[in-house]
Amino acid sequence: MYIKVRVRANARRERLEAVSSASLKISVREKAEGNAANRRVAELVALHFNVPARSVRIVSGHRFPSKLFSVPVPVLGSDREPRKAKRPRRKAGALAQVLVRRPG
Repeated sequence: MYIKVRVRANARRERLEAVSSASLKISVREKAEGNAANRRVAELVALHFNVPARSVRIVSGHRFPSKLFSVPVPVLGSDREPRKAKRPRRKAGALAQVLVRRPG
């Protein structure tokens, strides 16, 4: 899901205000230098939606006060993390053919 965020960096107090279900106003104490404010805003968005901070991404607005974040939608009724995709398994015959040395 996409969330519009209006950011105020270098504020006196941190504040998060929900304008609507898809829009937030956030004030952070960090300066807008070295990506510090963007990282803190991503952490606050993750806390607000109860998702891991690493899963929140900035889609647009890296250098502007108006930003668009991508937040994963949590699965309703499930408290655990989603499973990772498994790698396809090799067939035993294919592996055995690779390991067998042919006399030669």
